[in-house]
Amino acid sequence: MENLATVIIEGKKLILKPIALKYFEVIFQEFTSEITRFTYSKPANHISETQDFINQAINKIENKTDLTLSILNKTNWEFLGLCGIHHLNTLKPELGIWVKKKPREMDLAKKQFIY
Repeated sequence: MENLATVIIEGKKLILKPIALKYFEVIFQEFTSEITRFTYSKPANHISETQDFINQAINKIENKTDLTLSILNKTNWEFLGLCGIHHLNTLKPELGIWVKKKPREMDLAKKQFIY
């Protein structure tokens, strides 16, 4: 398996790049109880929990067990959300995705994944 830390997926309007610590503030702000309402995840109570999550996700990328990608607007590089494939080394990998609440950005993300 290739080095997952180098995976980049480009679409017409979005780019997916491995998760990075530089997005910890926006992830902490946007990953709210409303976003996690129908998921197993829960929002962080403190920003350090978000930093820990990102560090763990980076370690899982390095260990080739998960691939967590930042969803970025290709035009202005704005962070829009995260997507990931988890448990890559099992017979039952899981796919996860979340996008920021703003309707304009969600519409952009939806269109990109549909086409």
